[in-house]
Amino acid sequence: MPDVATTAEAGFAQYRSVNWFRPVFAPRGLPPDAAQGLVAALREAVKAPDVAHCHRCRGRRAAGQHARRIRRQVKAEGDRLGALVKRHPLE
Repeated sequence: MPDVATTAEAGFAQYRSVNWFRPVFAPRGLPPDAAQGLVAALREAVKAPDVAHCHRCRGRRAAGQHARRIRRQVKAEGDRLGALVKRHPLE
């Protein structure tokens, strides 16, 4: 869409879009063997032909991220959005 301005060109250079494609969360304190089993099952599930096809049709790649990376992303987004809510409270 060559005639559509980017967010920066439209005056919103600070705009940031974060996409969350169904991360899987488990309760804090989940035993490590259960967590590892869950991760293994999910990694196997995304290899199924119908699931892989679904991702490809949507231009996505099913890529399991490491739990530490997800935790950092959740924390960073919580901090960023929390600050925004404090700065611009809804009344």
